Amino acid sequence: MQRNSPDALQDELVRHLEEDSTISSFDFGLQFLDTGRMTYWGKCRDASFWIENASIEWNETQAPFHTVARLSLLPKSQLTTEASEAVYFDVTGNSTADSAPLGSINRARWPAEVASRRAPTRTDSDSEPQTSSGGTHRDGL
Repeated sequence: MQRNSPDALQDELVRHLEEDSTISSFDFGLQFLDTGRMTYWGKCRDASFWIENASIEWNETQAPFHTVARLSLLPKSQLTTEASEAVYFDVTGNSTADSAPLGSINRARWPAEVASRRAPTRTDSDSEPQTSSGGTHRDGL
């Protein structure tokens, strides 16, 4: 891997898809909040402590990961540049009220993802992000 290349990880992933005989997969897991079991410095804390403090790592022995999905790569499956630029997943913008991400870091995430996605193609006609219902998304930030 060329460590000085800004595209080193992308280049390695493409090489992996094109050349390796065993292809990788990625597991997605959830940790469930259990305020009766989870402790910080030996003390139980309320739910808002765990949700709002993004810098506090949840101990896996107190809140183990539960695998909920697996993304398996396919050999020789690299998208063309055009196809890649046309695809994005707006998880936060398309969440329902009962599944919206929680915590301060996640409230900042959606506007940052939208800005990042628009940055290469930004035009003067671009305005604030739109929700799936067509209204302007406001997060109170």
